[in-house]
Amino acid sequence: MKTVELGTTGTQVSQLALGAMLMGTSTDETTSVRMLEDFVASGGTFLDTANCYAWWHSAQSTGHESEELLGRSFAATIRRAIDDSLSRLKTDHVDLYYVHVGDRNTPLEETLEALAGIVASGKARRISWSNVRTWRLERIRRLCAQNGWPARVALQQQHTYLRRRAGLQHSSIVDDEQWDYLTERPDLTLVAYSPILKGVYDDAAKRLGHWAMGPYEGPDAEASNAVLTKDQLLRLEAAGA
Repeated sequence: MKTVELGTTGTQVSQLALGAMLMGTSTDETTSVRMLEDFVASGGTFLDTANCYAWWHSAQSTGHESEELLGRSFAATIRRAIDDSLSRLKTDHVDLYYVHVGDRNTPLEETLEALAGIVASGKARRISWSNVRTWRLERIRRLCAQNGWPARVALQQQHTYLRRRAGLQHSSIVDDEQWDYLTERPDLTLVAYSPILKGVYDDAAKRLGHWAMGPYEGPDAEASNAVLTKDQLLRLEAAGA
């Protein structure tokens, strides 16, 4: 499905939006969920709801039905994801369950409550996050503490021996602020991925133009790689190679 930018925000959404005004009232839950699943499967990312949909449906309507149905659907999506993973892994639980890429269109409270249910069911023992900004990580911590939900115990981010290039904004790479946050949080373990940059770190020819080097390219990275190469040569010479 084609996407369009919202104004000049840089945020891309599907060109077609799915209106959820009647979901939970005149459109029953089964039909609503099927519509949502078909919409997402087609590439849809733009949902329209409100805190008054649809109060006019009947004397018993509160106007919260649409949002409540969407919340249940989002939570069901997470539960279905863990069930599918367990089935493929042929196990009844995992020790650590990551939110690999957070969905900012879904309220954190809904995601965390759904994750708490997964832990309570025994399907996952701990929860963790990946590719996340520090401010959002702290908000997750506060919400978990306030609501008694399982705290995140690990942070999976890209981290290597090179420093990212100056001015780079990247939600997946540990920056100075995040490193400081981690050092002050012994309850949060860094699980570093791509520490050797997809295996190109020790070969100048492989590094040249490789996409993994993009966030680090510059004089600082060149100097670090030069030292690394020199150290490798010295080790080989010492070993008599």
